[in-house]
Amino acid sequence: MWDQLRQLKQLKKDLANESITIEHQGHKLTINGNQEITDLQLSLEGKDQETVSQETEELINKAIKDCQTMMARKMQASGNMPSLS
Repeated sequence: MWDQLRQLKQLKKDLANESITIEHQGHKLTINGNQEITDLQLSLEGKDQETVSQETEELINKAIKDCQTMMARKMQASGNMPSLS
């Protein structure tokens, strides 16, 4: 049990060093494996607040899903999660 706990802590540390960048509708977001946003660039040119808000929401949701997929693959590769297939 302690060994698994140690492995999970190491996995969390490793995931913090992993990141993905998503681009959507001219906006750009970078998120790390701990699901922390590390960079956000919004494109405001010619867009109203409602449009920017909707596009930002879509961007964040996509980034979270992609991050969760990355985390699941890492956990599966480390042997801490059963196969998703």
